[in-house]
Amino acid sequence: MAEKRTTLNNFAYRIIETFGIQAIQLIISIVLARLLIPENYGVVAIASTIVTILTSVVQSSFNAPLVQKRELTKIDLTSSFYVMLAIAGTLYFILFAGAPTIADVYGMPDLALVIRVLGLVLIIGSWNSIQMALVYRNLKFRASMLINVVGIIVQGIVGIGMAYKGFGVWSLVSSQITYQIVIGILYGIYNKWIPGICFSIQSIKDIWKIGIPLCGAELLTIVSSNVYPMIIGLRYTKAELGLYQKGNSVPTTIVNGVVTACSTVFFSMMSRVQDDYDNLKQLLRNGVAITSYLIVPIALGLLGISKDFITVVLGENWLNAIPLMQIACLTLSLYPLRIRTQAIKAIGKANQSFFTNAAYAAASNGLLLIFVFVSLRAAIFSMFLAEVVFAITTGFYISKDFGYTFDEQIRDVASSYISGALMAVIVLCVGEMFSAITLWSLLIKVLAGVVSYILISLIAKPKPVRLVLSYLRIGNR
Repeated sequence: MAEKRTTLNNFAYRIIETFGIQAIQLIISIVLARLLIPENYGVVAIASTIVTILTSVVQSSFNAPLVQKRELTKIDLTSSFYVMLAIAGTLYFILFAGAPTIADVYGMPDLALVIRVLGLVLIIGSWNSIQMALVYRNLKFRASMLINVVGIIVQGIVGIGMAYKGFGVWSLVSSQITYQIVIGILYGIYNKWIPGICFSIQSIKDIWKIGIPLCGAELLTIVSSNVYPMIIGLRYTKAELGLYQKGNSVPTTIVNGVVTACSTVFFSMMSRVQDDYDNLKQLLRNGVAITSYLIVPIALGLLGISKDFITVVLGENWLNAIPLMQIACLTLSLYPLRIRTQAIKAIGKANQSFFTNAAYAAASNGLLLIFVFVSLRAAIFSMFLAEVVFAITTGFYISKDFGYTFDEQIRDVASSYISGALMAVIVLCVGEMFSAITLWSLLIKVLAGVVSYILISLIAKPKPVRLVLSYLRIGNR
């Protein structure tokens, strides 16, 4: 009972944080999209992708072990920080030197300076990674919520202010760096942790014993997920890359936020019961069911309103992003199944984690290299096919290691997909009632989707609804 209450409280804070942040980010994104042009997003998309991949190289072998390690000492934290800082500094030096070459490859002269400036996130991220690990390890999700909300608000003020003054691409770069600096300061104040004058090679060895195998798996996922802008940028124009970035980023930002919230909470909980497989399996099943219940209607609902959303909210500059956003939403509807990988990480099954991510990387990159020569839409559709491969591969290992059979996995998500599909059909039917796309038609379609999904849930009362009600009853005691 105490475990369920803890799960509910942590989950509530993470969901509030997620939706609060996503709402603020969405508003900021809309304002920036109206002030900027697709070409601006195309340049930043490539730079951000490179920095994201390198950030993963720096942090991925430390993040999970620092949360998962049974006994974490000050020496562990300090040693990890210094090693991450050294790796980040080395990679930044290489990135700084190679930026002009990258710019030449993409035929974007202004890309070099953007990469050099945005690359500073590597250095800042070494500090932030330790601070966030401490917060997640201690399940202090309320603090995380407040810190991230403040960070996003300051980021938005900087980005919008600079875009309004005509700084173009630099408004996007500056806002990203500002966010990292603000949350780094606030996390540091909250944790009251600073690195000491100590270092232990043995401590790093112990952390890497857990982290290196997981690092390979995480790197495969991140590279596969972020390689799209880099390859698309080689084949298509800056404007087309910008359309891809916006069409993909709007729904991905919202859905990824929910996935991250659910994954963080359930990974922390599963790590604490990693030796109790029965309890672990139950937490996993609950995580899959609840995550699918939250994400599927969001993804399919966004698919149903994508044309209205881009036309009314983003404006005419982005109309060609409509089909790209629709395909992205279809792919994102499978993201709830990703939470299953948290169980594999929680018990330290690095080999399984690596092989599932290797299958995803092979499918993702292979399909992209084929479809990118067909059309931009085909390239985006390859993401959906790769996600199907990842879902099946992960399901195999989960069934084998946890006794969580394919039949059980399908039953836990079936109601969410059926309800979400019915909701999407209702939204599309409501849209046929309007002769023109306006703000009112968009709002009515959103309202129709929300109301219909709630009504379907109340009538059918699927497993996720019963779980939430169960948690709420316990939380009120």
